[in-house]
Amino acid sequence: MGKGKRTEKEELINQSFQLLNISKLIENKGVEFSDFCDDIPGVLHTNKLDAFWLTNANKKTFSDFNIEKEDLEKFGKKVLVDRVHPNSVKTLAVINRNWRTNNPDGICESFQYIRKDGGHPYKWYFSVKKKISDSEFVALIQPVDNFAFASNTLDKLFKRQPWLESKAPLFQRLSPREVEVLHLATDGYTAHQISEILVISIHTVKTHRKNLWNKLGVNSIAELVRIADFYLPVRSNTD
Repeated sequence: MGKGKRTEKEELINQSFQLLNISKLIENKGVEFSDFCDDIPGVLHTNKLDAFWLTNANKKTFSDFNIEKEDLEKFGKKVLVDRVHPNSVKTLAVINRNWRTNNPDGICESFQYIRKDGGHPYKWYFSVKKKISDSEFVALIQPVDNFAFASNTLDKLFKRQPWLESKAPLFQRLSPREVEVLHLATDGYTAHQISEILVISIHTVKTHRKNLWNKLGVNSIAELVRIADFYLPVRSNTD
């Protein structure tokens, strides 16, 4: 099958998929944000989860938005507020609240109207973000008019996995309970054990498992495990 040109929808899905690669790098022990952030095309930064506050960023963030690295600690909030359009700030507040309430471990996507600084016009950007700890999330932002270049560069950095990429929008549609069942089922727990852990009936567990297969379009437990290994957050041994 030839590579062909991706549609705009496929480009957006690819952006979310690549952020999952980036979040996995950050979550892996021994890999620091500074070790790889400047190799990522586009604006890559981390934010406080409970505040509109920039905590870390790559060089492109600093150059594209006229930000000094020293400003982050003192003016982390002002850095963002000064550059994001007021209407986008209001919209983001609602999006963030819904994300943190309904799907905190998933990818949050949004379009944002942002400017370089007060002397420049606003431009549209597409933003994807994912929680990386109890206090921070990582965000990857690309200007809409530069998507193809950024996606091609990301493809070179991260080996493309078309089958897993195709599951990104499907995984985002799973309910929080279905994600819990996916976690436990692919960790090897039986339906009876899952029902005890989640305090639900075995019939309900089996219904969730059936829904997982249908929603994710898998044909084997091996495919289900592949999806879980990539999309689910790493859980500690004490979970």
